[in-house]
Formats: sequence, C-alpha cells, structure tokens
Amino acid sequence: MTHVQRLLDIGYAKVVLVLALLAIVGMVAANGLGAAPSPLSAKAHEGQLSDGSYSKGNITTYPEGSLVNYRCTLEAAEGAHTGAVQVRFSGLEADGCLFFTGNLVLGAWTQTSGDATPLQVTAGAPAIDGDEWVVLLDIDVADHLGKVDYLISYALQLTDSAGECSGSSQHTRLASGSANVGQTGAQNVPVPANKVIELPDITVTKMIDRDGDGTFESTASQGEYAFTLDGSLGATTDANGQVVFPNIQPDGDHTVTEQQVLTNQGTYMFVSGSGDSNVVFAGATATVTVAAGTTATNGQVQFNNGFAGLTLNKANDADGSELAGDTITYSYTATNAGSVPLTGLSLSDDIEGALSLSTTDLGVGESATASSPHSVTQAEVDAGSLTNVATVVGTDPSDNELSAQDTNTVTFVRTASISLDKSNDASGVGQAGSSDTYSFLITNTGTVTVSTLTLLDDVEGAISLSATSLAPGETASGTATHVITQANVNNGSLTNNAVADAGHDLTALGVDAESMNGVGAVHTRIQNEVKIQAKLEHPCHVCVDWQDLGGKPHHETAKDVGLPADALTLWHRFDDSTVPGEFKDIFPPSLLAESLQQFIGSDGTAPSEEEVLEALASEGRKTSDVLGQLYRDAVTGGTFHKPSFALGAANLAIKQKVELPKFEALHQAVLAMVCWTNEEQAKDA
Repeated sequence: MTHVQRLLDIGYAKVVLVLALLAIVGMVAANGLGAAPSPLSAKAHEGQLSDGSYSKGNITTYPEGSLVNYRCTLEAAEGAHTGAVQVRFSGLEADGCLFFTGNLVLGAWTQTSGDATPLQVTAGAPAIDGDEWVVLLDIDVADHLGKVDYLISYALQLTDSAGECSGSSQHTRLASGSANVGQTGAQNVPVPANKVIELPDITVTKMIDRDGDGTFESTASQGEYAFTLDGSLGATTDANGQVVFPNIQPDGDHTVTEQQVLTNQGTYMFVSGSGDSNVVFAGATATVTVAAGTTATNGQVQFNNGFAGLTLNKANDADGSELAGDTITYSYTATNAGSVPLTGLSLSDDIEGALSLSTTDLGVGESATASSPHSVTQAEVDAGSLTNVATVVGTDPSDNELSAQDTNTVTFVRTASISLDKSNDASGVGQAGSSDTYSFLITNTGTVTVSTLTLLDDVEGAISLSATSLAPGETASGTATHVITQANVNNGSLTNNAVADAGHDLTALGVDAESMNGVGAVHTRIQNEVKIQAKLEHPCHVCVDWQDLGGKPHHETAKDVGLPADALTLWHRFDDSTVPGEFKDIFPPSLLAESLQQFIGSDGTAPSEEEVLEALASEGRKTSDVLGQLYRDAVTGGTFHKPSFALGAANLAIKQKVELPKFEALHQAVLAMVCWTNEEQAKDA
C-alpha cells in the first residue's frame, strides 16, 4: 500500500467517524436528549388483571360491565408545576359497538419518591375524539426540591355488551394534555374485546294467537306483557314483543314467568313455550340455564299465549208440519274454537236433559257431537213453537271453566178447524106431541187444541156437550129431543141449523175465520131437515062398513066433507056386498085382484117401496086404480098397510105429472081421514 493510499484510507475513516458522530447527535436531538426535560412526565401505565396483578400487556377475563383498574406514574421535576394528561380509551367502534362507557372513576394517588409534596389531580368530563373517549387529568404539583414521583389510579367501565364487540384492538392509553407534560415509553394498554367475558342474556319473546286458529301469529304489543326473572318484575314487552334480561349472574338456572298488563286486545292465557336446548317449561314457568364466557350461553325463550274458546251449534230436522206424537231430532256440535285443549266436556238441554257427547276432551279445532229425539206434544203445537237452550261446559288447562250456549226454535204450522155432524132418529111419520131425537158430533179436524166449545141449535137452543176442549182428532157429542108440533105436521117438514164454536187465538195462527161468538172463534154450521107425514094408525079408520056412517051413501058423505068422488073408494071395505053398484065400474073386483097380485110376491110377502115405484113407472096403466087400492088397503089394515107406500107412490106420480089433479085429491083425502071416527069429526075436519 502506498503512502497516498494510506492517507486516503485515514481520511476516509475520519469522514466516516464524523458522519457517525453527526448521526448520533441527530438521534439524540430527535429523542429530546438534547432538549430540556419536561417538568411533568407520565410513565409506567398499567392495567389490572383479573387476578389482581398489573400488566402492560393484554388485560383479559373481565366480565362485561366490569370496572377495570389502571395506574400510571407521574414524575415531577424540582419546583411547582401544573399540566394535563390525556387518558384515551376505546369508545364507539365502526360497527356500532360501544366498548367502554365514557365514565372515568378517579382513584387515589400516592407519592412514591422525593420530599413530601402535595399533589392535586382533577378529572374532566369525557369527550369523543373519533372512536376514542378522552378524559383530561389536571395536575397541580406544589413547589418542592428535587424530583418526586406519584402513583395515580383510575378505573374505566366496560359496557354490558363489550364482549360482543369485534377484534382485539381495544385499549386505553396516555397522552400529553399540555406542553409541559411529556411521557416516557409506550403508554398503550390493550383490552381485546374477544377476551372479555360475556355475561349471558335471556331474551323473551311473547307470541299470541289472537284469531283462535291455533297458530301464534302475533307478537305482543308494547307494554302488553311483563316478565319476571327469579321472581323480580322485569321490563314490559317492547315494540317487537320482547323483553331482554342482560348480564345474568350467577351462572346456573333462572326462572322466567309472565304477567299480562294490557287487556285492550283481549285476555290470553299461556298455551305452550319453547326455546333453546337450555330452556325447560313447567306450565307457564320457564327455567333457563345460562353461563358466562368469552362466548356466553344465553337463553332464547318464547311464550305462546292464546285463549280458551268453546262454541255450540244446535240444529233440528223439523219442517214445521209436525203434529203431536211426531219426532224431531236435535243435533248438537261442540267445537274447541280456542288455542288450548279442553277437557271434561258435558252437554245439557233445558228440555232434553243431560246428553252424551261423542268425546269429552277436545284438542284445538276438534268437535264433539250428540243427538236427541224429541216427541212433539200437543201443548207444544198449541203454543205454536218450541224453544229450548243447550249448554256445553268444559275446562281449560288452567282449570278455568268455560261454557257455550245455543238456542233453537221450531215453529209449527197450525190450523184450527172443527166439523159438525147432525143426525136424527125421525121416521118421517109423526103426529103432534111425538118426539124426535137429534144427535150432534163435533170433531177437531185441525192441528191445535180448541177450547170453550159451544153448540147452538136455532130450534133447540144451546146443546150440552160431552166435552168443551178437544185435542186434534177428539170428538164431543150432544143430543136434543124435539117434540113435534101441529105446525110441524101441517108444514110437512122441520128444518133447523146448528152452529158449533170453539175459541182459539186465530190471530196468532194467521187464520181468517168467520166469527159468530167473537173474534178468535172457529165455528161450523150444519142444516138438518126432517120430513113429517101425518101418522096413519091402524085401526084408526072410519069405514069398516059404509053402513057405519048411518047408511048414508059414500058419495054423499064425501060431499058432506068436501071430498072428490074419486076418494069415495077409500070409505068402505072392498067387497061386493058393500060396494054400491055405481062404483063397481070404477073398481071391478077382477081389476083389484089383478092389481094386488102384481104387488104380492110368490112367498106372500108385500113388495118393497122401490118395487112398487118401479112398477108404477114402467106400466102405462091407469095409475089411479092401483093407488086407490093402495090407499084403501093402507087405511083398512090390508096387505099393503104401509103409509109410506102410498105417500111415496103418490109423490112419484105427482112428480111425473100422471093424472096430477086426481093424485093430489087422493093425497089430500088420505090426510083428511087420519083418525076420523064419525061423521061429525069428518065434518069438523
């Protein structure tokens, strides 16, 4: 190596040394070593671990909501000094999670070195700077000689949800709050959120079945329900129907119960409950097992409430046409219309009594049925309708009794009517003073009972009846005896009218009826006619022999009493010894015998009236000859002694206008002969 080279090497080394020295000086200047020291300095910042020791490292295992203690050393140079130290700690993070509350609790401070010197520390109000809280500690150190040190303590509180914040960058740190305060070394103490012990929460959700369909579709409204935790009343439901019990301590089992506060939307009862695997229901009480940890074991609980509902439907198969004795079948359906099961159902009817249901326990939406036959009574038809009430009773899971009723009415179609039948025992032949008996029969032909039954005959007057009230189909009878008067005989017939009346509320029936005895009467009228013929009694005849009349010729006697000549043949016995010669041409014996033979049967019995009438109508003979014999025989008690024969034949002849004048004369002659015994009576007649 040359001398020059040595010189260059020595020079290079000097340059390097100078540069190195300059660098050191710069570093010293950068670190303040070259400047005057601050009179106040914060250093040795630490946090307390859960075991009680202090550390500058991670502060962990603090439960949410806890106070975390911190401390730092304050160094003060000789003299009197004032200044401020910033305490900065994690606040509201970007995700909205609040880690520390803003409160700083200033603790005690103690002097750890130097001459005893008073110190005053005051904490200001918290302020927000980004995602950090900032609290100023105002420092006031009294005048003193030499350096002194102080240990200052304070505490910060974790929020109840600090453990739910994310990450591990949460911290607390010190910073200069004034120009005369410095700090020595790193003053940041980490408090990672993922190391915070989460306390468990119990979240209760209230669901309600408001429409009774068995599903719990609605959440409770705000303030509608309150929940208790371990017997202590908690908050009421929020707008989401929830109540949250935060930071549950200690670990283990906790009970939750409910209480309805507002009933404006209805009153509901506990139906069922559900929740996480750590939730168990016993009736309406939930037991939740919780545990704290970096991931807490929380409890999610759901109370399901509804209402107990029971309905009853009653129906019948009636159409209104039912009569007494007919059967109506009632059917009943009881339905669980609520959200809870029902037990112990029973059914009763105020008319039918206790009824048997198909089942006595009903799940939600289930039904039970029953039926009952009812025999209609006449009283029910008379009333016009039948109303009865059925009641079903059951018990809900809370042992409360509930019931339902249904009323059912059957309306009957009613008719009120009666019929009247009137008859008599008259033979058609009578005389003044004899009597006929009338028989009356009233029948209820309607569907309702009729009462206050009366019967009035316009001839016989009021008729006494066997009954005055009749159920449908029943009858009442009565009789009346009529004594024939001479006027009845002279008139030839007696016609009378009978009217039966029965009271009934026809207005209620909607029936219009003729009324004779007042509004609301149903009645019927019947007419009866009795033909009366003068009675011809045997042997009440006046001509056993024509000499009985004093030997007076018949035609003279007839003239005396005003009878026509054609009637003279009725005044004597018909034989040759008594018939005057002038009358034999009118009634020759051969003609009479022939006429009689035609009306006498082979067995010697007299023909019927119908046979006589038929013969008269079929032959073109001189009818007066036959009738004359019939009249004569009737009067004298002969073979055809039947007054009705003669009268019937004469009436038929008159109707056929056969020799009408002669028949009328014959008719009148017979009537005039009734019970005449001598000429004087004949003349008087």
